[in-house]
Amino acid sequence: MITLAYITARPAPHLDWFFQSLALNNYLDEIGQIIIVDRFAEACDDWTEEDARWAVVRTCDVSGRFASITQVVPPKPCVWSGKHRLTPRNWWSASSYRNTALCYATGDFIVYLDDRCVLMPTWMDAVHEAREKNYCVAGCYEKHKGLVVKDGVIVHTGGITARDTRMEVETDLHRRRPCPGEWLFGCTFGLPLEWMLRVNSFDEGWDSVSMEDTHFGKMLENNGFPIYHDGRMKMVEDRTPFEQDPNCREHDMKRSSKEKHPHDVNDKTHTLKRRLWNNKAAVHPWNMREIRESVLRGNAFPIPRGPEKDWFDGQPLREMT
Repeated sequence: MITLAYITARPAPHLDWFFQSLALNNYLDEIGQIIIVDRFAEACDDWTEEDARWAVVRTCDVSGRFASITQVVPPKPCVWSGKHRLTPRNWWSASSYRNTALCYATGDFIVYLDDRCVLMPTWMDAVHEAREKNYCVAGCYEKHKGLVVKDGVIVHTGGITARDTRMEVETDLHRRRPCPGEWLFGCTFGLPLEWMLRVNSFDEGWDSVSMEDTHFGKMLENNGFPIYHDGRMKMVEDRTPFEQDPNCREHDMKRSSKEKHPHDVNDKTHTLKRRLWNNKAAVHPWNMREIRESVLRGNAFPIPRGPEKDWFDGQPLREMT
């Protein structure tokens, strides 16, 4: 069984695009579970309990044929974001969000997606083959602004803001090829769930900065797990700037490498890369296998009480505005 994990921290994630475009794919009977990890599925700051209930209802309203296998969950407790955070504002915590989905997943193969996305009709073909042949699949993407979608099909592409540079020629859209772990981008990828547990999932040491996805791929590579880039596993995501479209306004999730100057090789991201790049497993203080087993038994997530300071420079989290 395949578990799909859709991650969002936006007030307007366009779940309808996801569900409608997914319905145009093959192998839908292999999908046994869809998990929506939604920042707005719990009350926090100016987001009320009533608003949180609305976030769940909006998913039910657009899930269509997938309603019976779809569940909406808030991100697990984290010191960087959400109602248990120690920081004054919400910081980027993609590792924690993705680890949340892992803890609810019951499939043998798990696939992740970013929000405001439209899947191409060949997307599930790549997922099916990766599960059947037992490898990690790294998909490809385009980012647009002003995207218009009807019934799961893009009718107006707007403007392209980013294209997958790993696609060398148009024929790459119809083939897969071995690739390094650093080619694994968080927007669309899948792998055997057990492999995720073996590397202790996404290292939450990356929360507050980016590159958690490529580091996760690097850990898979360090363990010798096969990884393939597949042009069929393509998604197009809308990243219209909020000032151009108030309906897709960005939720405030800060990221900072604490650079002292441009191209600072001793900033937080570069330091993390030197520390973690050769690891075979995440070194955060969480045993994700044990936490997942506990959550699947119906228990609540543990609530972290620390760290209270940023490991990088000792700055108290309560001062990180």
